[in-house]
Amino acid sequence: MSYVFTKYSDVSTTSLDPVSQLVQLFLSQNAVLLQTVLDATSTVGPGQDSASYPKGTGFTAESVPDDDTTLLQAQAATFTVDKMDLDQHKAVLVALKERASVQSVVNLMSEIQIRQTQAIVDAMEASIYASLAATSASAPDHRVVFDTSGVVALSDISNAAYLLDVQNCPQTERFMVINPKQKKQLRALGDFTDASKYGSNEVLMTGEIGEIFGFRILATNAVTADRAVAYHRTHAVFAMQKQMTFKMQDDLDQVATKMLITALYGAKTLDAGKRGVLMGSAT
Repeated sequence: MSYVFTKYSDVSTTSLDPVSQLVQLFLSQNAVLLQTVLDATSTVGPGQDSASYPKGTGFTAESVPDDDTTLLQAQAATFTVDKMDLDQHKAVLVALKERASVQSVVNLMSEIQIRQTQAIVDAMEASIYASLAATSASAPDHRVVFDTSGVVALSDISNAAYLLDVQNCPQTERFMVINPKQKKQLRALGDFTDASKYGSNEVLMTGEIGEIFGFRILATNAVTADRAVAYHRTHAVFAMQKQMTFKMQDDLDQVATKMLITALYGAKTLDAGKRGVLMGSAT
């Protein structure tokens, strides 16, 4: 008995410019958190199921002895790695009936592609937020409640900056992400600089609303309501092993067209969560 299999060559994969442009448009205009963490996409490729990022201990500068008998103490470099699993394989499959496509006044195929892409972007942002929220819970404790429940205050942001300072996080490339619910609260704070007042030389990031205490503030629904995360860019890493791919295939039995979009990626908290501060919750 012989079998006939549907081969890869039998499936029409759309790699046309319009689809690629759609993906890039959504990544640049709709992905908020992605632009604030390390992007290691260029370091992963076929054959990998994970990627590792080295981290090492620092050194202490000693005074050079003036005498001939006292020796400098040799210091050892100790390195470990943070392992990121490339285990997030997301897909959105839609079957579009031929009659619906023909008789609708809406360009259903185009609208479906837009919504499929948005769904993948939303899943990516959710994975990144989970990594950002996974801050250190002890030694040091970087999960703190708001001074006033559900309200972001200057004291909360100042404390977050202090906790990052203690960990020697660089003063640049610091971000704070909030739920849109907290937008009004922040804009009412005296030290808040609205993004509209930055000046023409400042390139705004997607979702950026302003700056306070050295943190660039971004608002997105990917952040849980009544929560905020303050962090340095090196707090988390993200990598796409397989870029968003769009495929189409005729479904003859259903007189329809199947449309599939997939992406394979990973996200990981680095340095045991010490470079981020989760505010609003101690858990």
